[in-house]
Amino acid sequence: MENFYFTGVDVSKKKLDFCVMFEGKVVHEEETANHQSAIMSLLHHFEEDYGIDNTRMLVCAEHTGQYTFPLACACKTVECKLWLENAAEIKYSSGVQGG
Repeated sequence: MENFYFTGVDVSKKKLDFCVMFEGKVVHEEETANHQSAIMSLLHHFEEDYGIDNTRMLVCAEHTGQYTFPLACACKTVECKLWLENAAEIKYSSGVQGG
C-alpha cells in the first residue's frame, strides 16, 4: 500500500504500545493508557504532528478480547481502519516460535 501509515499496537491490560511505520521506517513510538480517551488523544496527535489522515492509517493489533475493546472504540470514533489478528495466527506466521 503506497503512502500508507501502519500502526502496530501491543495490547495489555493497562497500557498500549504504539509503533507507527511509513515506507518501512519507524516514524514514532509511544505508550499510552488503555482507555478510549487516551487512545483517541494519541491518534489525534498523530494526525496533527505528522499530518496523518486517518483514511491513510491502518492500526494493527492482536485480538486480546476485552483489552482490545477501548482501541476498537477509539478507532471507530476517529474513523481509522483497525485490523485485529488472532494470536495463534501471529505466532505461527511470523517465525517467532518457541523450541
